Amino acid sequence: MRRVSKDYNNPPAELIKCTEINEKELLEYKKVNGNCYKKAGKYLEELYLKKCAYCEQKYLANSDTWIEHYRPKSKENYYWLAYEWSNLIPTCTKCNRKKKANFPLINEPKRVKNPPLKNGKLNLKNCSADFADLINEQPFVLHPEIDEPEDCFDFQIDESKKGVKIVGKDILGRGNETAKLCDLNREDLKLDRQEKVIDKILEIIDFLFHCDLNGDMSNDDFVPLFSFIYQKLESDSENMALEHTLFRKSILPLSKFEEIVCPYIKNNKQREIIIKTYKKVCKN
Repeated sequence: MRRVSKDYNNPPAELIKCTEINEKELLEYKKVNGNCYKKAGKYLEELYLKKCAYCEQKYLANSDTWIEHYRPKSKENYYWLAYEWSNLIPTCTKCNRKKKANFPLINEPKRVKNPPLKNGKLNLKNCSADFADLINEQPFVLHPEIDEPEDCFDFQIDESKKGVKIVGKDILGRGNETAKLCDLNREDLKLDRQEKVIDKILEIIDFLFHCDLNGDMSNDDFVPLFSFIYQKLESDSENMALEHTLFRKSILPLSKFEEIVCPYIKNNKQREIIIKTYKKVCKN
């Protein structure tokens, strides 16, 4: 998960029009028209670069299930937010099906239980995800447009040595709870982080040592080469079109690179050279 910027004051025109048409039925009968919130689909796809807001994997854009209601749209909870622009985010089918309508709060007594009305219509300002009453609920599930995932998530090699798992690091436990509710440590996802990030780094490292067939390059000889590689890793971590960018960013510091990437370098001499070289090019 990475922080995404969305203009809450500028929802899609199609969504606004559809909301106006369906608002009365929504408020009187708590009936949600699925075709309405789907009007936001192409805009969410563009904003999130076709990635799941929770796991950062590419999702199937032609799936009917990928528009997620951050706060659930059930008749018992938050039905009035069914068409709210700030409550709609794109997810892959796996995260969507796992999270379902689960929405636990740290501050349960502050849960908003009734729609905010003004002259018989929704007070849209009070429906926005950044409105004080909703913020004060303190949801366990992180909102990628409100919260800063970097403050709540870290990564570790899985105990099975197969893949990389995500772990929470915040005091309130929101990182761990989000990972649990969205199943961010499912087996295929842990392996995907390893294959698309770590294995690609290992391929570059293998190429470097393959170029040194005679083994006569010194540590200093590797510095300019690895400096270029580090710059690529750094740029990839900010390339939001790629998958797992938060994980990519997390392994840039020397300590995390040694902890997560280096154990996969089986040759002890090569691992020693890489660590020494990384120390010289790493910025933190």
